[in-house]
Amino acid sequence: MDFIIEIICEFFLGVISVIFEDKKVSKWVRDPFIGIIFILYTFIIGVLIWAGLNSFQNDIIKSVVSFLLSAILLFSGIMSIRRICEKKDNF
Repeated sequence: MDFIIEIICEFFLGVISVIFEDKKVSKWVRDPFIGIIFILYTFIIGVLIWAGLNSFQNDIIKSVVSFLLSAILLFSGIMSIRRICEKKDNF
């Protein structure tokens, strides 16, 4: 079951990334998909920060690892958006 969910998510994110980069697709279609990716990244980073705050009193190492993962995800997301904006004039 876990494998099937992973395949469906991979397919969904692959389709979104192709639609995101294709100029032939209308902006009315691309913008909601951009929003979906943004919400997904925000949710994952929020969960990692929440887990880090909850485990701070019990285990500092887990908390630090969680904060580092969220920082890495945030940094990579910002860099990828910056690269796409520099690459495309009509973002």
